[in-house]
Amino acid sequence: MNPHQTTSAPWNPDPKDEDGTPPSTNRKEPQSGQVRKIFDIQSGDKQSSLPDPLDPLDPLDPLDLFEFAETVPVPLDPEDLTSFAIAEGPLASMTKRVLTTVPPRRAPNEAFVRTWPGEEAWQIYSLLELKAEGKLYLLAPSVASSLESDGESTLVKARLVPTVDRLGNLFLWPLKVSDRVCDWHVSAFRAATIAKKQWVRVQSNSSAGAYDTLVATNQNAEPIWPDEDYATILRIAFEGRVIREANHPVLKALRGEF
Repeated sequence: MNPHQTTSAPWNPDPKDEDGTPPSTNRKEPQSGQVRKIFDIQSGDKQSSLPDPLDPLDPLDPLDLFEFAETVPVPLDPEDLTSFAIAEGPLASMTKRVLTTVPPRRAPNEAFVRTWPGEEAWQIYSLLELKAEGKLYLLAPSVASSLESDGESTLVKARLVPTVDRLGNLFLWPLKVSDRVCDWHVSAFRAATIAKKQWVRVQSNSSAGAYDTLVATNQNAEPIWPDEDYATILRIAFEGRVIREANHPVLKALRGEF
């Protein structure tokens, strides 16, 4: 025989354990009162377990079966579309609108609006209005004074009032101020003043030469204001459109300095 060749033991149809007894005789049968623990439920100092199904002497407690049934997850029904429902409450929305732009414009004819009630929003500012471009530039007081002395026609003065519509869209409403009486300016200011406490809609009335103010019959909804303060809103609205010096490119273009 080849010394490197291994031999396998002959197959024994009746295997025995090392002590010569069949393996089945070494198995421990469940004792009376023995239970097979399925899970533990903490309840004070007690723990509940399901009875061992192999032990006919172990009583079957219906409470244990009830507790076990509660721990088994119910399979989802693929046809049950109620699982698509959005949870309500303070955590329902996980997003927040970031204020990145605030356009300066007057209130649109078709929208109901509310105006910022804080006094800081009703101060008067000097602006440069380029109607052909549809742009407003915020002027430093020294620049505005120089332009006023030169009789610059594009120079205007206005209150820059934060205004929102019912959807929470924010814009700055320029309420113009002039030395001479102008019904358009006066009626717009009155409408904006009412809008501090009520939803109003401002419509142009060319025949009257003024704005008509419509008050909403349903005043239940409160305006949605951003978290930013007025100074931040003003900075965002005029980012890149602030004129602090007389040599600003826009002013040079008005003087013909190309």
